[in-house]
Amino acid sequence: MKKLLYVASSYGHILSFHIPYIKRLQQMGFEVHAAGAGASDGTEPRDTKKINIPFEKSMFSIKNISCTFQLMKLIKEERYDVISVHTSLAAFFVRVAVMLTHGPKPTVINTVHGYLFDERTPRLKRSLLLWAEKLTKPVTNIVAVMNDQDYQIAEKYHLYKDKLVQIPGFGIDIDHFSRAAVEEKVCRKQGNGEQMKQRIQHERDKLGIKTEDILLIYAAEFSKRKNQKMLIEAMAKLPSNVKLILAGKGEMLEECKQLAETLWQSETLSDEGITETDSRVLFLGHVKKLEYFYYLSDICVSASRSEGLPFNIMEAMAMGLPVVATDVKGHQDLVEKGINGYLYEFNDQQGFVNAIMKIIHMEQKDSILMSQNNISKAEKYGLKKVMDEVLAVYDGL
Repeated sequence: MKKLLYVASSYGHILSFHIPYIKRLQQMGFEVHAAGAGASDGTEPRDTKKINIPFEKSMFSIKNISCTFQLMKLIKEERYDVISVHTSLAAFFVRVAVMLTHGPKPTVINTVHGYLFDERTPRLKRSLLLWAEKLTKPVTNIVAVMNDQDYQIAEKYHLYKDKLVQIPGFGIDIDHFSRAAVEEKVCRKQGNGEQMKQRIQHERDKLGIKTEDILLIYAAEFSKRKNQKMLIEAMAKLPSNVKLILAGKGEMLEECKQLAETLWQSETLSDEGITETDSRVLFLGHVKKLEYFYYLSDICVSASRSEGLPFNIMEAMAMGLPVVATDVKGHQDLVEKGINGYLYEFNDQQGFVNAIMKIIHMEQKDSILMSQNNISKAEKYGLKKVMDEVLAVYDGL
């Protein structure tokens, strides 16, 4: 049986996005070890060996040097046949460990969830990150990218040793992210159009969302790259009945909460719901049942600086939500202007507002068509379809 090490900087990343793949890889005959920082929640397959590698998020943290030595020891002892790396930070230190380990080298697959360097990146940072990729190229047998721009970058600089492939992300559960599935769970039974509207509003009432309110939703880690602050500030330029839901955790969460509290009377959602306020921004924290909140929302938004092929956009598309997102890689692969949403320039508040207003003032027939377009397009990224394409990268290994 061949051994495979699956690594991400955060073990939560593996738990959130890669469990179906680990199961299939085991069925393909691999003994899978999964490594990253953080604790397990027990959802990985029983035969998966969990290894704690305490990565720090900063590339320059001295603790990551210790992680490199830990990885070198692990690679030498376990003699892995394949190492599958995910997330930029883990990918770099794992490949450095492979370079420094004597003896036979495992096949390394670097799955790029969005290169963090492109023409928009400051020159110094871009140079450092590109240097890191070039440095580790000799042990990067296969590079798998998720969008057209990253493919062009990898091809231009030849950031792989043997092979470059493009995959359609990691897929979403189409059956799970569907309006019919949520209605069956939340509303218990089907009803006519008016009954469904009443049931939806009953659920929105729990969030303090009124009938006339328009609800935007952005599910992402709170970080400078995800740029939630811009959305919070841009709310001042939108009608007062437009509300914003922010789901997720991260290093910028408290700063965003403080900004929202300064600009708006913001509340944090509790298990019992929120008190009656004039809040414009709601913070959900970490949410497992995002499909419920997509169901209650009207528009999916994103302010991100760059992406690979974002789950949050694809999941919202599957739920039939129109999308307003930054005109950056990843989003460009998913959103077609006027067909299933709109794109606006990164950090352009007025561009964001203009796109939101276009959707708000859209005729009902056009709104229905946009929703149908998104549902149809999302089928292309269904987990069942995508998984075979992704795992084809492992064939013959």
